[in-house]
Amino acid sequence: MPANRKAIWWGTAGALLVFVITVVLASSVLTVWDKGKVPAGSSVAGIPLGGLTYQEARYRLARELPGRTGSYLAFRGAGKTCTVPCKDCHLRLDIDGSLRQCLGGSQSGLRGVLFHAVVRGKSLDYPAVFRWDNESVEKVIEQIRPVFEVAAQNARIILKNDTLEYIPHQPGRRIDEKQTLQRLEQVLHKGRLGPVEVAFMTVSPLVKLEDINEVRDVLGVYVTTFDPRQQARTTNMRLAAGAVDGTIVMPGQVFSLDETLGPRREENGYRRAPVFAANRVVRDLGGGICQVATTLYNAALQAGLEIVERRPHSRPITYVPLGQDATIVANMYDLKFRNNTGSPILLAMSLTDNQLMARIFGCQLDNGKKIRLVTERQEIQPRVEVRYRPDLPEGTRTVKQQGRKGYRVKTYRIVSQDGQDVERTLLSQDYYPPVNTIIVVGPNYPGEKK
Repeated sequence: MPANRKAIWWGTAGALLVFVITVVLASSVLTVWDKGKVPAGSSVAGIPLGGLTYQEARYRLARELPGRTGSYLAFRGAGKTCTVPCKDCHLRLDIDGSLRQCLGGSQSGLRGVLFHAVVRGKSLDYPAVFRWDNESVEKVIEQIRPVFEVAAQNARIILKNDTLEYIPHQPGRRIDEKQTLQRLEQVLHKGRLGPVEVAFMTVSPLVKLEDINEVRDVLGVYVTTFDPRQQARTTNMRLAAGAVDGTIVMPGQVFSLDETLGPRREENGYRRAPVFAANRVVRDLGGGICQVATTLYNAALQAGLEIVERRPHSRPITYVPLGQDATIVANMYDLKFRNNTGSPILLAMSLTDNQLMARIFGCQLDNGKKIRLVTERQEIQPRVEVRYRPDLPEGTRTVKQQGRKGYRVKTYRIVSQDGQDVERTLLSQDYYPPVNTIIVVGPNYPGEKK
């Protein structure tokens, strides 16, 4: 190395060494002078602490800092705001941590001396320091979801005056938990309690308008009659039909009537009406819903849908032929069918005067296809039971129970195309047990059994 370059290098190094030694010695003297005190010009969240001892500064922060920062965590987004108490997420002020910033993080030795040298004479305002529980903060996100989140709205079809009206879908929004938590931590590290800008993700609806544009044809329709004077039963039918009406079933999807209706409780409007139970007629909540199930079942048969689950009543009913009824019992017996048409279908149900109508709309591809139901039934005669009662007057004969025929029924679905039968499917084999005649007789009645 040339002599002149060496001289320049040693000269620069020497000057730098002298500067560092001077700073260190001066700062050491000042540090000793200020020992135990916060550097002048230091503050936390705007609270001046310079020149105070550690205990004095700590007391001031403990007294004034909560008022500066507040006790509620604020969130905002999508034009809405929400505040959550800090205690709900175990969010708390760290007084000592806030104060240590002013003291260089309690640094000692040369680092502490250099820190005092740098900050001395400057006005530095430090943020408040918070401590929190990550698990509790995540729970707060769940707490604010109802305020900010919007469920996606599926496209719908409304049948009004026998005309289909198409209601467009609406996307929803859901809180992006990961990004929102990152933003929350960034805000807290700045010593603030918000507002935290909530991050969102778009939620797409399951059914979009373009999915249901082709739902225009009537695939199946069925009508049953009822007595509107039975007000409780009519109310139950109206509630159940209303729950089904407007339901869209996508291709391959299985429709469950039990799930669609939900709990049949008084608080939901259901009333007590006659139902079949143990071969008897009793009053129970939801009586009449089975007629909704039966009417919808027959419309599904006419539409050519695949029946997944169906159960008949324990005895014949009057509003449909034998073998074409369907019963439903909450969490026990259900009516289920699969949309096997390849296109979405719409279930529509309505009550008018004394008629219950079920219609299924979709995309009709086979215009010449017709469906009809055929049944084969076998009658089962009831037996006669004679019961002797010695406590009755002599010659007494009383019919305690009137007998009723039973039936074994096979139901077929026949598909014809352009007038020719092309498919015959066995849908069900049902058994309706007979009810025996019971006769009670007293002593000395002809033919009595002793």
